[in-house]
Amino acid sequence: MENQTSVLKFPTEFVCSVIVNNSTLTSNELNKLYPAISIKQFGLNRAKLERKGVVKALEKNDKTINELLDYTPDEVKELIKFNEGLSPKELNAKYSHIPMGVFRAYMRWMFDDVYQVRRKEKKVEKFRQISLGKVGAYQDKGIQQKNDIHNRIAELIVESEVSGVIPCLPHIDCFGELAIERYTKANTFLGIANEMSVYQAMTIKKDLLGLPMETAYGNMLDILSLYKTNSFAHINMDFCGAMPTQIPTVVHAIENNLVQVNGYLFLTFQRIVRKVTKGYYSGVWNNFKKLNPSYSEMTDSDFANDMLLTMVLGANYLRVEKIMYQTETPMVFYAVKRIK
Repeated sequence: MENQTSVLKFPTEFVCSVIVNNSTLTSNELNKLYPAISIKQFGLNRAKLERKGVVKALEKNDKTINELLDYTPDEVKELIKFNEGLSPKELNAKYSHIPMGVFRAYMRWMFDDVYQVRRKEKKVEKFRQISLGKVGAYQDKGIQQKNDIHNRIAELIVESEVSGVIPCLPHIDCFGELAIERYTKANTFLGIANEMSVYQAMTIKKDLLGLPMETAYGNMLDILSLYKTNSFAHINMDFCGAMPTQIPTVVHAIENNLVQVNGYLFLTFQRIVRKVTKGYYSGVWNNFKKLNPSYSEMTDSDFANDMLLTMVLGANYLRVEKIMYQTETPMVFYAVKRIK
């Protein structure tokens, strides 16, 4: 039976170079020389080359074997191995009888894992550039104080002895999840993003990093609403926005006891917010802000944040830690524990 499927994916450039260098061979004969390339692929590319006048059409009874081919697949592979580190262009300069496209195709075949990683990394960078300027929270890369918060979260998770699924709002590079993984590998993650470019980059990046993470696109509140009581070990709500606009998600998690007993809600908000005009809790928060004895429009939001969080905690949760830190803007981190 004729081989009609390709075991390896060879670039069109390479397939065409094989056809040109063996212009008197039929697709069947070419397939015998390169069994990893299907007869169909040879046939389709030969037809295109014939239409362009690059090669002449074969007569039906033409069985001539091309004598002009002065290299073999095994030779190409050996030359690549012998000259480790050289690019296809450099290999072609050294062995001019073999086209650069042939070297490129074989290198991609022989080192497919490397090429796949590079391709994925390029996609991540493409999506990162799209997201820059849209989502400020994803520009905190390399800021040590943020890394300290990641490490503190990991410590609290280990100390809690509660493990399981952790919904989170990952940075594109998954710094927070990697920190937890360094401390313990007992958890899995549910990465949530409502910015498509961040979601696409995060989905690729977690595979490159080998993180045990599922990803979901959408608003965190909408996604958490699909789950029942005790569904999670912890939830990392790294909002980095104004508390009153994000607090409904916190309230939902608290009222429905989404984390297990001794599990944590990790919350991050801005400390400098002049006034919030949208959302159910905006009026309450603005009033709390005005109750600050040193109130002014530019006063930090610590007092209002503390008061609003205390108001929504209820009897089952306790604020156990608060850390103020600086990234591009002043931020505050809270660790809230479910105690019963």
